[in-house]
Amino acid sequence: MLCDVLRIAEAQNWSGYNDPETPGTVPIKWTKASALLLLIFIIWSPVVCAQLVNGADNLAMGAELVNPGSRAESDSSDVSPVPPQSAPGLEVPHAFWDRTNTFLFTGVATFRALDYSSTRNMMARGREEILLPDDVVKSSAGFPALEVAATGASIGLSYGMHRLGHHKIERWVSIVHISVTGFGAVRNYCLESKHPAP
Repeated sequence: MLCDVLRIAEAQNWSGYNDPETPGTVPIKWTKASALLLLIFIIWSPVVCAQLVNGADNLAMGAELVNPGSRAESDSSDVSPVPPQSAPGLEVPHAFWDRTNTFLFTGVATFRALDYSSTRNMMARGREEILLPDDVVKSSAGFPALEVAATGASIGLSYGMHRLGHHKIERWVSIVHISVTGFGAVRNYCLESKHPAP
């Protein structure tokens, strides 16, 4: 599959652009980027699949390695089973809506609301939003819906990382979201007004 993609990209001349007179052609750099993304996906997917092993299975396997006869001996009444010992690099699972995540998700929602208010303030002072189309930003329903959707997407991404067992990444998704949104809000408030001269 990858060979087919590379063969097609090579047939389209890697050194420059497609024929500019042909409608619908794109620069070759997009074809190279697509091939690179596909290559990264192919290389990375076995790593992701290998990490889908449940943490409880790892703990149980660690207990069997510490005491190999623990299953056979657990049938007798005089021997108590050995509790599983956590491996040094294994993270202990936690509830998704624990105190830390609740605090982080509240922070994400708060900073999204701050982004909404700072963007409205910036536009009222005569500035233009450069990241979003005017149809979205000037909509009284569309822009708040976008902010709520961004908050939901952040929580959903954190939940996906939680389900996969990537608990540090789960927390960092919210931390990065708060940081980027906070920077954007501060920048919006710091911009000079551009009111037309009377």
